[in-house]
Amino acid sequence: CMHGKIFFILFSGHIRIVVTSANLVESEWKKLNQMIWYEDFSRATQKIESEFKSQLIQLIDNFGISGQFLHRYDFSTTKARLVSSIPGSYSGEQMNQYGHLRLRHVIDELKQEHGYMDCPVIHYQCSTIGSIRENWIKEFQESADGKADNSPPKTNRKAAGDNIKPIRIIFPSEQAVAGSHFPEGAGLLHLRTKFYESSKFLRENLFLWEPSCVSRKVLPHSKIMCSSCEDSVNWIYCGSHNLSQAAWGKLERGSQQLTISNYEVGVVLPAPCYSLSHDILPFSTTSLPYHQTDKQPYASS
Repeated sequence: CMHGKIFFILFSGHIRIVVTSANLVESEWKKLNQMIWYEDFSRATQKIESEFKSQLIQLIDNFGISGQFLHRYDFSTTKARLVSSIPGSYSGEQMNQYGHLRLRHVIDELKQEHGYMDCPVIHYQCSTIGSIRENWIKEFQESADGKADNSPPKTNRKAAGDNIKPIRIIFPSEQAVAGSHFPEGAGLLHLRTKFYESSKFLRENLFLWEPSCVSRKVLPHSKIMCSSCEDSVNWIYCGSHNLSQAAWGKLERGSQQLTISNYEVGVVLPAPCYSLSHDILPFSTTSLPYHQTDKQPYASS
């Protein structure tokens, strides 16, 4: 599935890279809450290597488009870290190039570079929630925490899983959809009733979506993840990844293989390189979990 959204806009003296959650559909840009990250990169007088550029080339080469034209530009100035998913099964060093293991690799490096505190809270607002299970959620949480090794998480493993705070998955309620400016936009929200009603669904991880501005009742199609410790934000991810194994990949064969189904792309923006706080997020990070309310998440059959 091609689910990534990225623009390469060429100007006479620079290139603009745009990563967004929006498809090229008018109503998505006018009537739904989306995220957009962009940065301009000047032409280079000589070939300048950078991780961001090599990741970009790797991504669009897999689209069937040669990325060699990107050597004309200097990407070494950016502090953003690209995180992409490309369909396939990967082993060895390739595993750390894509999906949630790429996220794990990036966060591990950022922790060492900036000294982020351990055990952050992860807030994840997305428009689709897959058939999540406890083992995979722990697998993903360990990546979002930048855990150093790729050993598969176990339900009873105390060394890692119990030391990581549960992820807060933020999703709109039926009432939020009904009271929004564009209820028809709920057609882009995907949580299947049978998944939510399953005894294995992690309901304690599901939190109400509440817009940070009370008057802004615009449904979210954005995909935003925020890592924070108390009032301090470590990093923010924004892009196309929803919370699913198809988007982020799943460890298999005793953690020796990562399998991914979707094309996805996003960026991790680290503090203190960017001025980050909870105030810039389009949703509240203090909303209640669904199981403490009488509300139901918006789900479809």
